[in-house]
Amino acid sequence: MVSLRTHISVYSSLFLLIMFCAATRTHAQSLGGGGSGSDMYITFTPHNPGPRDTITATVTSASTDISQSLITWTVNGKQIESSIGDTQFTTQAQNAGSSLTVRATADTTSGNKSAQVVITPTVVDLLLDSNSYIPPFYKGRALPSHGSGFKVQTIPYLVDSRGARIANDKLIFTWSVNGIVKGSLSGLGKNILTVGAPILTSSYSVDVVVHSSDNTISGAAHINVPVNDPLVELYVNNPRYGTMYSSALLANTPINDIESTFRAVPYFAAVSNPNDPRLIYSWDINGIPVPLDTSNPSKLTINAANSNGAANISLSVTHSQDFLMDAEQLWSVVFNKTTTINTPTQTAADPFHATPK
Repeated sequence: MVSLRTHISVYSSLFLLIMFCAATRTHAQSLGGGGSGSDMYITFTPHNPGPRDTITATVTSASTDISQSLITWTVNGKQIESSIGDTQFTTQAQNAGSSLTVRATADTTSGNKSAQVVITPTVVDLLLDSNSYIPPFYKGRALPSHGSGFKVQTIPYLVDSRGARIANDKLIFTWSVNGIVKGSLSGLGKNILTVGAPILTSSYSVDVVVHSSDNTISGAAHINVPVNDPLVELYVNNPRYGTMYSSALLANTPINDIESTFRAVPYFAAVSNPNDPRLIYSWDINGIPVPLDTSNPSKLTINAANSNGAANISLSVTHSQDFLMDAEQLWSVVFNKTTTINTPTQTAADPFHATPK
């Protein structure tokens, strides 16, 4: 018996992978610094706080030692704490779009000095999609492969000083791929990045910086885009219901009919349909090559009358232009309604009568 490859569950592990890489988010805030005439500045972590994140603010002075000064912290005009040398302060960010004005005032020997920063949590989502092939009713997203391109769409939530969300066509998007800024793909309102077919790489690193036209508020996001190897799955093509996409064949599958038609699905291939002329199918049963249905090469019909045992179906799918595509799979199908009548017409060359129909 030929050893079988481990079956890949398209509707479990692949779906989880897609959900993991399809969307990512980071956060942003409006910029701040010292008060008028002051050499004090506030910095805070995390640098891009999200809604309800805990924020640690630190105040420093370029010319004065404030470690012995009385430092008072206020949030939105309300005093929160005040003590000697209190250079750090912890608070919580508000909901997306709701600003916090954090102010630190130091009572120094040369008078009061202050610094202020406005923190506005902002969400930036990234959605990943590809033009690779996936079958109807597939629950996940198309993943990019070596022969297919991909698209990353930005969905930012940045608000202006009035609390109104800023429209995409009023925002400036700066895209970088693998650390290289894509100037021609960046600019006002350009919230979608389209990348052509990857070549000899296992992943892409994509970054986007989003900011308002006056540069008073900005956000950034990052996503790692894996480049996947296409894979092939096999489904029963029911004469009444069509292709049963809800259940891919396992490595060992019993079939309760004497004759069955199977449909191959090349997941994530750089094509628009399984019968794209650029795809090259190679079928065999128990090591014997099977003639192709030239009009429908992704389909295989097996008639198991007067046959017994398992039909070991092997399939290799390559691409005439994407030389890195080489999807292979092996299934063992047992027909439960076969008979064992030996007749002169039965030949060893085609025991399962796998001819194009």
